[in-house]
Amino acid sequence: MNISLRQLKGFLGVASTGSFTKTAQRLHQSQAALSSMIRELEKQLGSRLFNRSTRSVELTEAGSRFVPVATHIVEALEAAAVDLAEMDRQAGIRLNIGVTPIIAQSLIPLAINRFRERAPHVQLGVADCPPAELQRMVEAGQLDAAFGAFFSKVSGLDREPVFPSWLELVSASAHDRKLTGVVPWSRLDGERLITVHESSPIQQLADAQIAKLNIVPRSRTCVNQLETMIAFAEAGLGVGVIPSFARAACERYAVNVATLTPPIEYAYHRITRAGRLVSSSLQSFTALLGEIATAHQPAVEA
Repeated sequence: MNISLRQLKGFLGVASTGSFTKTAQRLHQSQAALSSMIRELEKQLGSRLFNRSTRSVELTEAGSRFVPVATHIVEALEAAAVDLAEMDRQAGIRLNIGVTPIIAQSLIPLAINRFRERAPHVQLGVADCPPAELQRMVEAGQLDAAFGAFFSKVSGLDREPVFPSWLELVSASAHDRKLTGVVPWSRLDGERLITVHESSPIQQLADAQIAKLNIVPRSRTCVNQLETMIAFAEAGLGVGVIPSFARAACERYAVNVATLTPPIEYAYHRITRAGRLVSSSLQSFTALLGEIATAHQPAVEA
C-alpha cells in the first residue's frame, strides 16, 4: 500500500465540500486528476469511499469511517512538517531544484523572489535543462527535485502533480486570421508550423493530436526552445503549440495566444528519488510554484 498525503487531502477535501470541482480548484489541479487520485486511493484501500451521481457526491459507510483516520494522519504529518521546518530555520539548508527552460525563463524568477521572502534561511540552486537531463540529475542525486512534463512513471522516482496545464496556440499579433479566443485544432491545417524537437513531451502531445485529426501543416520549422518558438511566431514565421503556463513568457512578445479545442490537458509534475524524505522547504517551494503557475494561466475553455 502506497497512500500519499496528497490523496488523503484530496479525499478529505471532497468529503468536506461534497464537490470534486471545488476541491480540485483548492488543490490547484484538474478535476480529472483529482478523480483519478481518489479512484487510486479507493483501489488501494479496497473500498469505495464515495457514492457519485450527476447531482451529488456522498460518503459511503466506509468513507465515513475513514474520515477520522485520514484526518489524524494528515494532522500528524503536518505537525511533523512544522517541526522539520523549525529545524530547517535553525540549521539553514540548501535546496537544489531543476526546471525546464520555459519555466526558468518565466515563472521561476517570480518563485525565487517570493520563496526568499518566506524562507530566507534556504539557499536555492536552480538548473534549467530539458526533461531527460533533469531526470538523469535527480536519479544521480545531483538535484533534490525537478519540475517538468514527466508523463511516465519511472522506477526509482516518485512523481507528484504540481499544477494542471493544457495546449494552446501562439501566433503573431498581426496574423491575418487573428487566432484568438478558442480555436479548433483543424485551423492548423495548411499553416506554417513551428515545433520543438520530437523528444519534447509537449511536442509529442501536439503531434499525436495532429496525426489523430489528419492535420497537414504547410511546413514545419523545428527549434530547440519553446521561447524561440514564441519569438519565431511573433516574427510571423508560423504558429506554434505551447503549454498554457508559457503565457507568462508570451507577455514579452507581440503574440496572440488561443486555447485549442478539443482541449488537451495534462499535469506538470515534480520528480524526486523514490523513498527520499521530501523536506518542508521543498514542499513549500512546490506549493508556491503551483500557485504562481495557476495565477498566470486562465481557466481552460471548452
